[in-house]
Amino acid sequence: MNSISFSFLSIIMLFISGSIDAQTSRFESFPDRASSPYQQKAERMKRMDAFSERTFNPFFTLHGQIGLMSTFSKDMTRSIAPPIAVGINYRVSPTFSVGLQGSTSKYAADIHYFDRTYTTAVETTNRMLLVRINGHLPVGLRGEIYGGFGMGTRDTEIVAQEGPQGEKTEEDRIVRPQSGFITTAHVGGRYALTPRLGINGEIGSGLSLATVGISYRFR
Repeated sequence: MNSISFSFLSIIMLFISGSIDAQTSRFESFPDRASSPYQQKAERMKRMDAFSERTFNPFFTLHGQIGLMSTFSKDMTRSIAPPIAVGINYRVSPTFSVGLQGSTSKYAADIHYFDRTYTTAVETTNRMLLVRINGHLPVGLRGEIYGGFGMGTRDTEIVAQEGPQGEKTEEDRIVRPQSGFITTAHVGGRYALTPRLGINGEIGSGLSLATVGISYRFR
């Protein structure tokens, strides 16, 4: 009787032990909180927040922009090559950044004299290299408003053909190169589509009265 009871108890213990092992293996394979889709989304959103003092690390941002209108649109110019700018910014702190931007544009205008019987056709090419300093303010978790100023060099080449309308020749072509120091100002906004990719828009002086573009964050 004792041997039968001992055998029965042994079987019960083995069953309980197997059940505990099975439950333990299920708990070990259950994904932890960090791998849940909700936690991963929260981590991605946190990386978008460049204004978090706790998680902030300096980072670089590369941006490209295209101008929607010339700075000299009041002079009734027409675009030959749209204003384009490429730059890189270094975010020093959550609210401050410095950067370097190069840009180029080409536009044309017709200047009429003597009741439109004498015309000067002008083509102007602008190239600028600017150091830009920006201040940043958050708008929600994904957005920001920024503004600042730039300073640097501008090289301008003006090609003019002067003469009676319809009778200009290559000999009438005059090239006037100009260069010098330039200062600009701007204000804009940026919206983060992903932790790294964003879209932005600006209004200001220099390259164009209004620009739109994309930016890529390296960190």
